[in-house]
Amino acid sequence: MQVRLRDRVALWSSQVSSPGSYPGGRRFESCRCHSTGEMESPMAYDAEHTMTNHPPVDDTIVHRFEELREAFKATAAEVDGLCPDSREKSLAFTNLEQALMWAVASIARNQEAV
Repeated sequence: MQVRLRDRVALWSSQVSSPGSYPGGRRFESCRCHSTGEMESPMAYDAEHTMTNHPPVDDTIVHRFEELREAFKATAAEVDGLCPDSREKSLAFTNLEQALMWAVASIARNQEAV
């Protein structure tokens, strides 16, 4: 069964608990630095962790990457079928690519939470 784009958006929207939070309710209030393990403000930038390669540690991570890619491919196909060729459609594809990149990065950089 193929999940339509509007269903995915509705699901994501229902998971956002409040302004200033991630889906699933994780708050911005504080975070733990990956490099030092110390608590810090959510705006602190951990360049060491962010700019380091994070290869998958097991097949679970690889499977999540594949699931994401398949979901984004299905969404891209839906956009391609529904939208006329235009600059806006090209931007939609560019932003899908970017969203996939960030989704994969969120898993890769936080494998301990998966």
